[in-house]
Amino acid sequence: MIRNSLRVLPVLFLLLLSAASPASPPRLLGVTADGGNLRAELSDGRVLRGAELVGAVLPFQGAEIRVDAARRDEGLPEAKPGTAFDDVWLFRLSMRGPDGQWSESCDDGAQGMVYPGPSGAVRLTCSAGAVGTCIRYGYRPWAQTVGGVALAPYHRACVNLMRSAEAAHVEVYDRIGVQHPAAMPGAAFEAGWTTEGAVCLAHPRETNDPQAEVALAIMAIAGRADCTEEHAAELGALVFNRTR
Repeated sequence: MIRNSLRVLPVLFLLLLSAASPASPPRLLGVTADGGNLRAELSDGRVLRGAELVGAVLPFQGAEIRVDAARRDEGLPEAKPGTAFDDVWLFRLSMRGPDGQWSESCDDGAQGMVYPGPSGAVRLTCSAGAVGTCIRYGYRPWAQTVGGVALAPYHRACVNLMRSAEAAHVEVYDRIGVQHPAAMPGAAFEAGWTTEGAVCLAHPRETNDPQAEVALAIMAIAGRADCTEEHAAELGALVFNRTR
């Protein structure tokens, strides 16, 4: 699995284009993240996106990452052609090892994902991680709601939540209509989350992350264990969760 998001500079992006003439291959003018998709501009006037980039190789810090497949993410809420969720793609990525062999970059069938970084850089992550999971929940950090609410802070709040819990046992929701509370049997409100972390804790739980356990314990000691959803919202929470 790609442990951390990779910062890929556009100047390091190489294209393997079977249609290009060996004598005069097109030059790459730039590569950017077009929302959750890759966009490559070539010197011959072409602009390639998504599945058109299959076969591209991205060198990064001495390694090479190859795009083996690309498809629009159909698993997003209301994902339909032409909707606001049309901008998230899943890539199958391989990395060349020291022995020259290619292997999957993401573990256990997870897919590679793209999102914009600073200064025009492209960032890569895996769909199974907190960053990718929150994008797939609809908190696309490059986008905003129909009402003009920027989603970047909600994405950061969601990432804080997902890094503190087992996703399979957490119900995530908000008050801007991206995620709605579901009827998860036995679930109870736990906490509200901001870009800095949880603002209060309604009930303790165990996690697989020692740092998260310490943070939750500190909140309880600080008197923030008496927590309701309304209180969390008053404290600035953007994303809420229920657990069982």
